[in-house]
Amino acid sequence: MFADRHYFFVWLALLALLAQPVQAIKKISVVGSINADTFLHVQRIPVEGENLTCDREPTVDVVGGKGCTQAIAASKLVLHNKNAIRVAFACRLGNDPVAKALHQVLVSAQLDLSASKSASSVASGRGYVFLTASGQVSAVVSGGSNQYGWNEWKESWDVYKEDSAAKLAVDHEIKQILDECQCLMLQREIPEYVNELLAAKARERGHIIVLQDVGGEDRPMTSEHMRNCDYLIPNETELYRLV
Repeated sequence: MFADRHYFFVWLALLALLAQPVQAIKKISVVGSINADTFLHVQRIPVEGENLTCDREPTVDVVGGKGCTQAIAASKLVLHNKNAIRVAFACRLGNDPVAKALHQVLVSAQLDLSASKSASSVASGRGYVFLTASGQVSAVVSGGSNQYGWNEWKESWDVYKEDSAAKLAVDHEIKQILDECQCLMLQREIPEYVNELLAAKARERGHIIVLQDVGGEDRPMTSEHMRNCDYLIPNETELYRLV
């Protein structure tokens, strides 16, 4: 289910690019989360206050996170493209041992990681996925570095809201992400101010398609940010929250 949604999101990005005036497509930038996921195999999804035991040994430290999954999916889809489309992924890895393994997966996927960093004081993000025999899935995400590794972006977003022409501490990172980029893919497992600042900066450039996956966190989305996005991709429950 997760993979299907992420591949759909990437296909939509590629279709959106093809709908634009013909030009050399050089780069897709994905900005988002990366997790070490644990899959818990259960008979059914637990209800509130209920404890369940797993049917079998859990599957641990599987690379996940919406941003990572979509970046790898995009890389696979364009890997053999004769025009050599580059896929860049900007994320925040943690300061724990699993971060090295996560980084190696990204390298193996041939992603441009020039805008990715390691957070010095927090652990990597973690996902805990309940998976039933019938295929029903529910998950809880512990943000870790995905949530707490972007502090300098919060300061820059506050400055930008006061003066959109001001010099920002993250200008170099924004340049790394948006230079040569024709499509920017965002998710909501990182702080909203990162998405808002990048979408606004992409809109200023005028030629970048912005796709916002609505999934990731139950929180409101500002009308200004929605106007800066070309496409919003919600599932049924996410659409209900938006309207």
